[in-house]
Parts: sequence; structure tokens; C-alpha cells
Amino acid sequence: MESAAERAATRYLDDLGRMLTPAFPVQRAEVLAQIREHLDEAFAELGPDPTEAQVRQVIADLGPAEQIAADVLPSALPTVPLLARGWLPWGVAGLMALGIATPLGGLAMILGLVLFLASPLWDRGWKIGGAVAYALVPLVVWGATTITTVADPSTETPSVLLPSAFLLPWLIVLVPLGWVAVAIVLAVRASRRPRATQG
Repeated sequence: MESAAERAATRYLDDLGRMLTPAFPVQRAEVLAQIREHLDEAFAELGPDPTEAQVRQVIADLGPAEQIAADVLPSALPTVPLLARGWLPWGVAGLMALGIATPLGGLAMILGLVLFLASPLWDRGWKIGGAVAYALVPLVVWGATTITTVADPSTETPSVLLPSAFLLPWLIVLVPLGWVAVAIVLAVRASRRPRATQG
């Protein structure tokens, strides 16, 4: 199982590698190797099982990946992909919120979901978990509000489950609110990663 130190080093080097894309390949490889060696030595000094706080401190002591990239590429600021910029997670949450209050809410929510799935700020596990959560929200809300069993006169089926007339408007409101809550959780998760890809 990958340790917390290894995960932090991998994320930091991935972010730095993307920022160093304009550099010559040899120069980029040398910088990444030097940073990798520095991280390995720093984590080795912490022992076999460093705490999350110790891991974060090592990353903080190393400095933002943006600064290292700027030092290597003094003629240009490091290029951060649009979908990897720090504001994007909260932009996704904002699109979900717009979905509640605007006539084109459905399109805003779909755009937010597409940005979430396309962004490198979340790893595969969080993308799968987030997509499942988005799918489960309407089912959970439906189950919570479906408390009435009424007859369906249009079929021979004795009864069907439907939300009561009183609770149906709440169903329409609570589903988007649930999606906003999921988006906020995902935004907080992305913002707490030890990276420096702010746009």
C-alpha cells in the first residue's frame, strides 16, 4: 500500500512536471529527479511511518511547485492547464448552485459534472465516488419523500409508490441541493491537496 509520503511526493511531482512542460525534456527530467531525491531524503529522515502533518511540512518546506517552475523557466510563468487551476473546484460548486436558481439550471449542472470528470484535480477514486454520489442523490431523496402509496387507476396494478402532492415540490428542491452539497465536499477535497496549481 502506498504511504502518505509517497502519495504526496507523486502529486507534487506530477504538478511540477505539468508546469515544466515548456522546458527542454532533459532539463525537465533533471529538475524532477533532483526534487524527487530531495523528497526521498526528507521523508527518510522522518522514519518509516511519518504523520500527515509531517508530510505536509516537508512539502511546505520545499516550497510551491509554481515557484520552482518559475525559477527553472525565468522567461515565462509556468503554464497551468485550465482544468487544473485552483478555482475550478469552486467553479463546479457554483455551477451546481446556479442550477437551482436559473432557468438553464440543468445545463449548468451538466457542465459542472463534465468539468469535474475532466479535471485532473481529483483522482480516479474520487471521480467514481463523486459520480456515484450524484446518481444516488435523487434516489435517496425520492426514497425519503415517497411515503404515500396511492392507487393508479390507469393500470391494473393495485398501487404505485409516489411522493405526496405536498412533498413533490420538496423533491424538486432537495435533489439540486444534494448535488450542491456533493460538489462542495469535492471542492474541499481538491483544495486540501498539497499542490500549488492556483490560477
